[in-house]
Amino acid sequence: MNLLEWITKKYNRIISDLNRDILDSEKMKARFANDDGVNIYPIVAYIFNKDNNLSEMADRSFTNPEEIDFCLKKYQEIMYMLNKEINFVPTKENFCQFMGWTAEVYNQNLNSDADDIRAVMQMVEDYLIDSQLSAGQGGVTKANLTKFRTQVSGNNGHSLVTQKEANEDNRFKARFKPADQLERELKNLLPQALCGKKS
Repeated sequence: MNLLEWITKKYNRIISDLNRDILDSEKMKARFANDDGVNIYPIVAYIFNKDNNLSEMADRSFTNPEEIDFCLKKYQEIMYMLNKEINFVPTKENFCQFMGWTAEVYNQNLNSDADDIRAVMQMVEDYLIDSQLSAGQGGVTKANLTKFRTQVSGNNGHSLVTQKEANEDNRFKARFKPADQLERELKNLLPQALCGKKS
């Protein structure tokens, strides 16, 4: 499978579906205008997932940084088009839906042994985190939810740590010594303690 052809075809279909179902839909525009509490995420997720056949997931292992960069640009174009009309925050999950990945595949690429793959994935990560923080700052999303999403660890978060949290973690680690270090220190204290008893 040619991945660039696959993502280009998928991009074109996504744009067509978004235009038909959301951006050019008079019914949806009326709901947005009335602030009718439209949850657009399930609609976008459905559109993004249409071409993600599970049997072809192994074929979608982008091993070339130019391929991932091309996909990032296509994803950014889609986010640009959506956000001209509605608020839709880019996330790791919807980027993965676009790519036909799981969050685990995303993280494997982000932590790749290949410097060039890791670098372009860091560009993706930076874009997603900046988009989420900007949305929180601008009031598009709640600030506490934005903070939670960026700090949560595991497959679905970005594992960002504030300087305060890093300092607290360092203080905690400094207070508690590893068991082997404690054992060595106790062994060193034993002869001193025995010498003190004899005198």
